[in-house]
Amino acid sequence: MVSTQALSKPGASERPELFHTADGTRRHLRFCSHFSDTPADRILEAAVDDGRPLCEWSAAEIAGQGQTRFETLDEALEAYRAPLENRDRMREVAAGFTYDKVWMPNSGSYVAIAVEGQNALAYFGKTYLWTAAGGTETLTGYVAGAGTGPASTRTQDERTCPTHHLSIPATGVCDYCA
Repeated sequence: MVSTQALSKPGASERPELFHTADGTRRHLRFCSHFSDTPADRILEAAVDDGRPLCEWSAAEIAGQGQTRFETLDEALEAYRAPLENRDRMREVAAGFTYDKVWMPNSGSYVAIAVEGQNALAYFGKTYLWTAAGGTETLTGYVAGAGTGPASTRTQDERTCPTHHLSIPATGVCDYCA
């Protein structure tokens, strides 16, 4: 691990992509924790001249505050406890990019890669990955959130871990909580 202190980010060469909800009063990065219960179809890209203030979490993330930096993607995925069955795909996607920055935000909600001073090239969650060109790809163990959309089609037997959002196996205990 390289550093866990607040890091300052050199002047970004481009504006990070920012988003909001139709009735939202603030702008956010796409994977801001404020969107955790928001269905994807309700998240809108903010216009360049959108005057809404940034949420504090997104502002801190853009400034690089509280990020944990890593020397390698593997080191970051291990610290993040990314599922072993998804790491090969994460490595494969990362191999398609040239990057020199690997980090996990202070929320510990994903691992990201970027070229220093530029927007993230890819985000890796436990059961998904996201790239600007390809959007979101679900991986093994992905369970769609209930959000505020239509009623869930899950049966009563399909339980998920409230911490890791993975299906609970027949043992009744999440593999990552055990």
